[in-house]
Amino acid sequence: MKIEANKAGKILVIKIREARFGADSVDSFSQQVLPFIREENPAILLDLSEVNFLDSSGLAALISCLKARNGTGHLALCGARASVASLFRLTRMDRVFRFFPTSEEGVAALS
Repeated sequence: MKIEANKAGKILVIKIREARFGADSVDSFSQQVLPFIREENPAILLDLSEVNFLDSSGLAALISCLKARNGTGHLALCGARASVASLFRLTRMDRVFRFFPTSEEGVAALS
């Protein structure tokens, strides 16, 4: 899985650079992203704007990231397309994760 990590002030923005986020890419995602999650980043914004398919395995990987934060700092999502956002609503995970329409709005809100 391709990801891109950049700092925007104190916010770490991790952009998923794949159209599909499913069972076949979860291990690669976890290996790349969990080290960032465990670092002392006060806030992390996961940018899903290029993802147009997310299955239950991808959702589970995102939940694992949230759990790995252990309640320290913020972990939010941004840029979820309608097809991805519907999975979060269907599973009621939209109540667990904080969502922003764009990375710019997410960075502004978390700063």
